[in-house]
Amino acid sequence: MAMLQRHAQQMAARRASPERAFLNPEGLKRFDQDVLEQHQKEFSDLEAKITAELETVMASLQAKLGTLRGNGVTDEEMNEVTALAGRLRLLSPEIGLGEIIEFFDQVGVGERSRAELIALLPVLESAYQTPGSPWSGRDELRRLMAIGESLSDGGWQASVLEARLERSQKLAAEIATFIYLAKTDPTSSVLNAHVTGGADPDRAHGDYALLPELLPPDGPAVELKEDWRTTEPKPFRRIAAGTISSEQRAADQAARAE
Repeated sequence: MAMLQRHAQQMAARRASPERAFLNPEGLKRFDQDVLEQHQKEFSDLEAKITAELETVMASLQAKLGTLRGNGVTDEEMNEVTALAGRLRLLSPEIGLGEIIEFFDQVGVGERSRAELIALLPVLESAYQTPGSPWSGRDELRRLMAIGESLSDGGWQASVLEARLERSQKLAAEIATFIYLAKTDPTSSVLNAHVTGGADPDRAHGDYALLPELLPPDGPAVELKEDWRTTEPKPFRRIAAGTISSEQRAADQAARAE
């Protein structure tokens, strides 16, 4: 925005120059061309810088997301899973389930790699489906496998990275559009429509915005909130004597007893 405003001021000063009175249309075009070319170069340099920074960010996010959701398992990780599978064969399901839960917990806190969990899930599935196995058809094992599958997709960390990557890609597209319009026609209605706060009559175009935030609706002001700890309790309203018939009282007592 600062560049657009500065460029507008420079063009206004150039077009207010008294020299323009002595130039024909071709001369006027050449008179303004050097300023326009300088403006385009500045925006091109800015676009290259921002694009390089965004590409670095997106590559980093993509790499982290690939690590969380990749399926590669090393020999060392496979050996760990094989050792656990052999141990589970020697344990009763009641004790072995505790071993599996501990394994899942270690994956969840990062003490074990996600790849080990990916390698373990087929072993558990085989034990669950094998007829005659002590693990066959056990509902506890089925539920644990469902938890393992939810952990194997990268969990909340992968969801956060995916959302950040999507925002970065959207930002890159919006910046490309914004700078293209700024270089070709900085006064275009399309560029001026890319705003927030358009409801303000004193700012016809508001502020230029990339990825405008949609804030949640405002709640009550702090001073308007009632603190129950400082509120006087409402007086208890007693029923005046003689206003309830004996029949109604007997019906109420029967209802309470029931």
